[in-house]
Amino acid sequence: MYLYGRLLVAALAATISLSSCAPATVSAGPAPALAAGPVMWPPSLAPVGDGFPASGARCRRIGESAATINFLDHTAILVGCPTPADALQLGGKQVATVDGITLVSVPLHP
Repeated sequence: MYLYGRLLVAALAATISLSSCAPATVSAGPAPALAAGPVMWPPSLAPVGDGFPASGARCRRIGESAATINFLDHTAILVGCPTPADALQLGGKQVATVDGITLVSVPLHP
């Protein structure tokens, strides 16, 4: 029983420690152009549409792919932005940076 208790405490400590980590960063190549010009969207993110929250905006909805599956949620929209500054304007929670694109989980109902 003593060993079980020590293992349980160690597992809880690891879980708490990992839950306080910064958002995940995944990179598989160079970052896309971050200037005001066109954004080169990496196919690993499966971008959808022509802008978010409106057509022509620099951010885009992000579809399901191997790189995004852990960030999708039925209560939020996963959005990718070319810069962290663009992502901050959406009001969601930054969850990761993948291939130079900042991913934001934007709640469906604030």
